[in-house]
Amino acid sequence: MTESIPHRSNSISHGNQLLACKYLRQYRNGKMSRGCQFNTTDTILFIVNFHYFNYTPVHFIEHRYFIEFSKRFKYSVDLIFVGAVESEAIGVYGTGVPIMGFYSYRSYINAYDLFNSRQGFNYYGFMFLNDDSCLNPWVLNTLPFNVSYYERKGELYESNRWKFTSYKNTFGITNFEAVTLALEELNRYDVHSGPYHVTTQPYWGRGDFFYVYRRHSQFVRDILQTMYEYRVFLEIAVPTAVAMVMEVVSQTAIILDDYLFVHVLIFIQPSLVIC
Repeated sequence: MTESIPHRSNSISHGNQLLACKYLRQYRNGKMSRGCQFNTTDTILFIVNFHYFNYTPVHFIEHRYFIEFSKRFKYSVDLIFVGAVESEAIGVYGTGVPIMGFYSYRSYINAYDLFNSRQGFNYYGFMFLNDDSCLNPWVLNTLPFNVSYYERKGELYESNRWKFTSYKNTFGITNFEAVTLALEELNRYDVHSGPYHVTTQPYWGRGDFFYVYRRHSQFVRDILQTMYEYRVFLEIAVPTAVAMVMEVVSQTAIILDDYLFVHVLIFIQPSLVIC
């Protein structure tokens, strides 16, 4: 059981469940349906985050890409689109997250708050990806899903020459200062979940794709919430949060870029059909 920071909460509400179902797509037997029609056991919830207000690719992603993806993926697939501005007409849940993706991990927080077990959902795990991404279902099928993982790079120190270490966030402090303050707060409250505890070591890496196993989902949510409150950059917040629950998994499950996940134009140019 996760021990949350006192001002965190996931409100239990029938209204929340109705809202969640309003934006949910479910893929079963090669077909897509809207709403909460199917059980979510043995299902992965895919959270697709939009960097900008252009939701033109939604139709292609939901009706072409994920239908084909779901036919080849070993788990059942549910999908939610999350963006800065809500679009009820096409089914994008609006969160007010700043554009450009610097803090896009907030979409995981918002999606988790709608689709956690306290709201009546029982997802096996949560898969986050940005809208300019493409996942390879065949490679995904070779990976374990009872662990969490991300696009790992390494430990972050103030002396790192990576430009985003000293880049200032919207609060006017460097990203390294921001993550240091976030970790200090998390440690003050001794946030933990089972054997997993907050550490003082930040990490850096890419944050355009990550997977959170259900056992870790609330813990990661609480960490990312604090990261967002200090406006920690995506490529620091995600690696730092997920690293705290990383199991000992194969190198294949850690270094994902080259053959599992790629940035492509497929969602921006719907005429393209191959990742």
